[in-house]
Amino acid sequence: MDPLQQAHSLAQSGDLDGAARLCRAVLAREPENGYALFTAGFIEAQSGRFDEAAKLLARSVKVQPQSVEGWTMYGRVLLDRKKPEEAIGALNRALSIRPDAPMALMSRGLAFAEAGKQEEGLKDLSRAAAMAPGSPLVLHNLAHLLIQMNRHKEAKAAVDALLRIAPDYVPGIFSRIALLVEEKNFEKALAEIDRGLALEPENPDLWNQRGTVLFQLKRYNDAFANYAKAI
Repeated sequence: MDPLQQAHSLAQSGDLDGAARLCRAVLAREPENGYALFTAGFIEAQSGRFDEAAKLLARSVKVQPQSVEGWTMYGRVLLDRKKPEEAIGALNRALSIRPDAPMALMSRGLAFAEAGKQEEGLKDLSRAAAMAPGSPLVLHNLAHLLIQMNRHKEAKAAVDALLRIAPDYVPGIFSRIALLVEEKNFEKALAEIDRGLALEPENPDLWNQRGTVLFQLKRYNDAFANYAKAI
């Protein structure tokens, strides 16, 4: 198997360190291998090493300036590094090459929102959702921004669409919980939390949210017990 294909396989199996070692071995022999630079940057980002990922991806797009995937991943990593304006610049490059790339549009929408330009972010996320109506990730990010903008009716429509496509998508369940809590519909929120916990029983955020909802229902002892499970 090609070393970079093997690196991808290792990354998918969770062996990120092994995947990174293979990429470093390829780059030691071929320092200008754009695909190796992209793969290494992707793996570093998956490992949460965003500074190193940004360096590798910057080299990748220098070698392969027409790579939509390279510019998109570079933009996402810049956003993870809390540099939304730089991320927008990278994602503009991706979209100048392929204006109908939904992941680049979604990522630029998130970068606009992070930069305080929510309306521009909403335009990009709405376009991305229209281009990729079957993507739970795009719909989740659209719903999340709509919730932040207090546009709850539109957010509910996005969440409903998401959960029709992917009923077990836990981030989408979180969005529905947030909307139900906002409506003070705590009993339904509790039912959604329990649905999420059936899928991810060790999820601390769900246990914490369950404690908060039980507190609102004045079930204080149960609430504190659930907070303890979140720790």
